[in-house]
Amino acid sequence: MTAGGGDLPTPDLVARRARLAETLATEGLAGLWVTGAADLAWLTGFTGSNGAVFVRADGRHLLATDARYAGRVDDTDDLEVRIDRDLFAPVATAVSDGLGPVAFDPTAVSHARARTWSERTGDALVARTGLVGGLRLVKDDAEVGRLARACDLTVAAWRVEVVAAGTDLVGVTERELATRIERTMVDLGADGVAFPSIVAAGTNGAVPHHEPTDRPIRAGELVTTDIGARVDGYHADFTRTVAVGEVDDDLLAVHALVERAQAAGVAAVRVGEPVVELDTVARRVITEGGHGDAFVHGVGHGVGLEVHEDPIIALATTDRLSAGMVLTIEPGIYLPGHGGVRIEDTLVVTDDGPRVLTDAPTGAHPSA
Repeated sequence: MTAGGGDLPTPDLVARRARLAETLATEGLAGLWVTGAADLAWLTGFTGSNGAVFVRADGRHLLATDARYAGRVDDTDDLEVRIDRDLFAPVATAVSDGLGPVAFDPTAVSHARARTWSERTGDALVARTGLVGGLRLVKDDAEVGRLARACDLTVAAWRVEVVAAGTDLVGVTERELATRIERTMVDLGADGVAFPSIVAAGTNGAVPHHEPTDRPIRAGELVTTDIGARVDGYHADFTRTVAVGEVDDDLLAVHALVERAQAAGVAAVRVGEPVVELDTVARRVITEGGHGDAFVHGVGHGVGLEVHEDPIIALATTDRLSAGMVLTIEPGIYLPGHGGVRIEDTLVVTDDGPRVLTDAPTGAHPSA
């Protein structure tokens, strides 16, 4: 990970590994072979393209990588760094020495690779999901600090390139606006973008994940921007739909309906609340407004080292909200041939309710 700004809290990687080791002991596992990029970064800070960490219940952890990344991570009291072309060798050796059952996350590797590992370790290697992800659900101060910085830079770029531009956006293409926003986020201090920016003008707004084109923005239409900056590996996710000039009253009514739904979803955020309730309350507003069939996705998701991570806020979710979770609330209405509206904020669940990190006006005509 990069420095992310001198005033950001330093992540306690040792404490994270210790928490995972405790979880492994409780689950009757001797170790966990971690290869997923986000899980690896969360546990060690390592962001190279070839690495894995062997976390053990006895606290003797090991990071394996190849010679290209020598020096990326230093040895610590609890973490040995091993440079070896055969990253899996430490696991195979430990298992052959009788360490006990070692888990891996099958969602992070191919079936072929998992089969090869199993052939080298026999029955001692077991597939388990969510061991690290469950710990990553609740963000620590270092994570929230980075997410807040990313959100601040995202909103600042939106204010410069969208709000301040106003009707000067007329004639600018979707692709040009996306490029301007991304460049401004980096100029303001972001490490990069969280994901390819979405800019959808006019009827293109009816496509939730529209890719920007050379279509120019026209007066009298809505423009949706779904954007995010990245800081020290952490992602912002922020969407606003604004009017360029005077827009048809029917579209403004749809915009107002999404505003109410989004506000209802944010207001429902409180510790202990079933995650699915956030979707339920926002969807109810849109359904009662006559556009239930046009709300075609869940109301939000967790965000952190990945743009989309647990909890996924949808009808099948069984989780409850805990203080420290970071998630989005993003209802939308999509009307083919007419356009669409989506409004999204990233927020932190606190004991006192939601803390919105993307603090910006939600109206169709935001003021500069």
